[in-house]
Amino acid sequence: MDAIHLQPFIQQLKQWKAEGIKPSQMETRLKEQQLPDEQVNHILSEWKRITIAQKRDAGFIWGALGGGIMLISFLISLMLYNEGQGFMMVLYSLTIVGIAMVFKGLVDILGW
Repeated sequence: MDAIHLQPFIQQLKQWKAEGIKPSQMETRLKEQQLPDEQVNHILSEWKRITIAQKRDAGFIWGALGGGIMLISFLISLMLYNEGQGFMMVLYSLTIVGIAMVFKGLVDILGW
């Protein structure tokens, strides 16, 4: 099936997902539209592929932001250390936030 013909069904699935409808009910609703089982399975698999790709892309963004925060934490800590001021609070707080963001990104990338 052509991607252009799938677009209305994908939009409909996104709307149903936003309404909180379960995937099994989505499948039933698609079958109620007199679509063949093969076409319903193709639409659902394409929707899942798109959803997973979007989540994976978001995971890379979370990981990059977390890595950036850890780099900023390192640089601020280095500057504070060179000036003889306390740097432990900045070091640990920003590093923990950065690590949490990296882990969230890894969870999204791996699909857990």
